[in-house]
Amino acid sequence: MGCITSGIDNSEAFMLSRKIDEKLKLEGIDFRRQVKLLLLGTGESGKSTILKQLKVIHEKGFTDKEKEDYKYIIWGNITHSLRLLLESCLKHTALSKELHEKAQGVLGLIEEDSGNLKLPGKLSESIVNLWSHTEFKELCKNKDVCQVWTGDGVSYFLDNIERVISPSYVPSSYEIMLARSKTTGIVERSFIYKDLKFR
Repeated sequence: MGCITSGIDNSEAFMLSRKIDEKLKLEGIDFRRQVKLLLLGTGESGKSTILKQLKVIHEKGFTDKEKEDYKYIIWGNITHSLRLLLESCLKHTALSKELHEKAQGVLGLIEEDSGNLKLPGKLSESIVNLWSHTEFKELCKNKDVCQVWTGDGVSYFLDNIERVISPSYVPSSYEIMLARSKTTGIVERSFIYKDLKFR
């Protein structure tokens, strides 16, 4: 009987097998150094904030494009929160005539600007004027009246409103942390920490 041989001699086959074994071993080591981190929680529980913090700490922070996108999210946060607050105040609180007129004016401009997300302009001037009103600031501190207020972020942005409404405004990493946007779907980030690859 005859023997059938392949075109590869035993030394070539051995070397090929050895390379494959080494590659599998390295992939196994890489896999053992990989950590999968899954963040679960209800809405507004801080999952996106943690991802933003990881991006700042373990990556190079936010790109110019991301900062530009967050500028519009911040403007949207301001107008959304003010709309909720002003609607509640106008229904349930006795305001001075002057504040009532300012509140109605800002609310009307927010409704006109709805979906535009370009804050600088007449609306921004009205918001600056409203936020400078002492009675309105006191009202915002009253938790009984102001149950719709959506967190410290909006107060921070209103305290810095003249800078935030500037067309050349670029949000800092801290301000991006304060910005609120609904995250849907799955977001995956990868970073390396102490020789471990997190995914």
